[in-house]
Amino acid sequence: MSMMLLIFLGQEKPILKMPEGSFITLFIAIAIIVIATVAFFVVNNIIQKSKVKDIQWDRVLAFILKKGFSQKEVSVLEDFFGTLSGAEKESFNPVINKKLCYSMLYGYLVNNERVPADMRVQVMSKLFFERQTDFEPKTTMDLHTGEACSLEMTSKNIFTVIMKQTASKLLLKNNKQMPEENNLSIPVSVYAFRNGFGGFALLGNIIAVVKEGIVFDHNGKIEARGEQHQMTSIELPFELRTSIISIRDSGHNPAKGGAASISDTINELDELLGKRPAPKIEKTTESVPAPKHTFKEELKSYGMTEKISDRGLIFRFVSAPPEDLMKRNEIWEISLKLPNGFTFVCRGVIVQAGARQGAYLFKYTEISETAKKIIIGQIRDLGAEREQF
Repeated sequence: MSMMLLIFLGQEKPILKMPEGSFITLFIAIAIIVIATVAFFVVNNIIQKSKVKDIQWDRVLAFILKKGFSQKEVSVLEDFFGTLSGAEKESFNPVINKKLCYSMLYGYLVNNERVPADMRVQVMSKLFFERQTDFEPKTTMDLHTGEACSLEMTSKNIFTVIMKQTASKLLLKNNKQMPEENNLSIPVSVYAFRNGFGGFALLGNIIAVVKEGIVFDHNGKIEARGEQHQMTSIELPFELRTSIISIRDSGHNPAKGGAASISDTINELDELLGKRPAPKIEKTTESVPAPKHTFKEELKSYGMTEKISDRGLIFRFVSAPPEDLMKRNEIWEISLKLPNGFTFVCRGVIVQAGARQGAYLFKYTEISETAKKIIIGQIRDLGAEREQF
């Protein structure tokens, strides 16, 4: 009996014995889960940061397009914007934080030799000095402290800013580009930019490089340089198009709505955005309202040009869209046929043309180089004058 018991006990296998390799398998499984979790949070964080960047850049882009930035100038500012931290992007608002934004952008441009000096000048001028530089300069006193300029020399161009001006001299910031020296006579020109006039250069000499900066002596001559804007007076009919969002019943036929449907759309959008309280509707048991859906429709308006330039055109509406819709829809597309037969199509924004009653300015925001050259050629053929919006 005892012998059989020993044989039975010797054959019994432990019930709770772990299979070989189970700890390694468990460790690998846990490691995979941890790595996947970390990867998910990292990727999600990158996506969220990208969304924030897009939102902030869209805000800046809408602002600079209204100031007439060209596609190349937009690219320069977008590259700069990509170097900023999240907090810096949020604080980059030239209207509210002008001094901070000026300092940030100047610090980036002064060391960016990849961008031509004249383009850096134009970016700074359009962004920070648009209202103060909308006239033709006559003397050094017409320039402003802090205004960006380019010191054009035989060997190189130096991007700098004006620190002080007198009746015939300018003191320019020296960012360690030139060694200090007196009794100089180096022929140079100072390039500056007027958003409402174009590029120009003051001719003269560097007479000294002192601790405070570079001293430029103006000889009284001013030459047109770089981007010069001209316009011509001509009446041409055109068509404007934009897209509107319509919120209506699924069974509604927009063709039957007529002009009144536009007003209804504006009211419905205001209710949706919380700008206007929704009208009170009494509940009835007789009928159930049909479900509403969002539709995208095209709105057309027509007008007549008065003046055309390579940056925009002055016009008056023949059939004007509702005022509320004009304020809400920032981007429009214009189509008009020029005297040479070329159909000019371009996207842009509409703003009031100064104090001129009933006149509007259409600023180009997306114009091809081909279309721009054709516009400039037409202006010259029809009789060019200095642009003045």
